[in-house]
Amino acid sequence: MTDKALTQALAKAREKPRRAMAWANLGDALAQKLRDSANLKYYDYAEMAYRHALQLDPKSVDAMNGVAWVVGGRHVFDQSIEWANRALKIDPRNAPARGIIGDAALELGDYDQAFDEYQKMMDLRPDLSSWSRGAWLLWLTGNPSKAQWLMQKAIKAGAPYAENTIWCRARLATMLFQEGALLPAEQVLAPALAAAPRNTQVLLVAGRIAVARHDFGPSRTRHGPVVDGPGPARPVSRAGLGPLPWHAVPARARPGFFILFFRAFICILEATLIV
Repeated sequence: MTDKALTQALAKAREKPRRAMAWANLGDALAQKLRDSANLKYYDYAEMAYRHALQLDPKSVDAMNGVAWVVGGRHVFDQSIEWANRALKIDPRNAPARGIIGDAALELGDYDQAFDEYQKMMDLRPDLSSWSRGAWLLWLTGNPSKAQWLMQKAIKAGAPYAENTIWCRARLATMLFQEGALLPAEQVLAPALAAAPRNTQVLLVAGRIAVARHDFGPSRTRHGPVVDGPGPARPVSRAGLGPLPWHAVPARARPGFFILFFRAFICILEATLIV
């Protein structure tokens, strides 16, 4: 779905190179490709498309939202907020800009502002994008029941791209996992694992569940694609841990060693994933 949309967006940009909307849409398709692949190079590609759209139309709200999202993803939050506010000056009912400002506030630890911005986003556009943001903030601030309810609502609403619903399933499974509800977490995650067997967020949660069950085989299988696949996890995880030194570990100590190894692996992987 993402590759098809990207191909179509590229074709539109080539067909109508002087239309700002075509370039903003190309930026959106590249941003979605980043979400699917966790490959950070797509930040650069998306930004180039958004900035070209702004050259063609300096008042393009979609392109401003796009630049705000890119710089926010790079954790340059002051610029992210600035770009989102520019978009809001042109369109005060711009829901994505509210979400982007809320994301920056969340990352900066200003939960009150994050709640305020996410609520405004939900009021303007009640859908998976706004509900999932609100759900995760509720979870982080200690309201697990309402968080899970709202995330389930986001999953039921769905999204044009399957990856966005998959992300919600990974988040909901994480919530359940943290409460010790391993079976419900597995059940929530199963459709996502089937649909996206190489998605880093999904594999991370699946591996954590498997390790918690001492189910070492599936955990090794599920984390393998993350270590070997594209994106930021591969070089960091290998540089941080290296290969499993099974030959140096006594047989009877290997189960405990494996648990410790994957706990370390998970910590490193969580630090490298795009949230």
